Amino acid sequence: MNTFVNWLNQQIELRGWCYADIAKRGHISNSSISKVINDQSRPGIDFCRAVARAFNLPDDQVMRRAGLLDPLPPEVEDERTALTLFRRLDHRLRGATLIIMQNLLGIATPDYQTINEQPASYHADDPPRTFSEHLANCIVRDLPTMHPDDQQIIIDLMESLRNRRQNRERGPDVAVDATS
Repeated sequence: MNTFVNWLNQQIELRGWCYADIAKRGHISNSSISKVINDQSRPGIDFCRAVARAFNLPDDQVMRRAGLLDPLPPEVEDERTALTLFRRLDHRLRGATLIIMQNLLGIATPDYQTINEQPASYHADDPPRTFSEHLANCIVRDLPTMHPDDQQIIIDLMESLRNRRQNRERGPDVAVDATS
């Protein structure tokens, strides 16, 4: 099986899809997909564009996977992927993502002007002092408008983080009850 077909199958599996999902989302026939999967046909430009549309990826990324374009160096591919993902975020999440990246690199400044829309809980004379404070304000603002499943994910994540912090504070010598 060729590397493009392997990649295609991996992408399908990652999404929990089947070939019919690509056909529907990419506006391509099931038979076209079957021919490529079974090595009866090579993926062409139109096929790659359909797959890109289905997976919401840049056309050239799929064309490179199919061997229609020369590959990019890995670091450039990573940068393009990051930029593609970043562009899909709404403006509030873009600002928060930039702050996270700055914090990861240790170059964050207390200037939160990169956030396009500050939560109503902000006051001009009382800006958030830390990234954690800013993130907490965003969660408090957005949680009531989230789907209940998303609310539960946030609540579970916060509980998990709280437990991890408490375990770290207890130290490595303290046994943790596995049933909790």
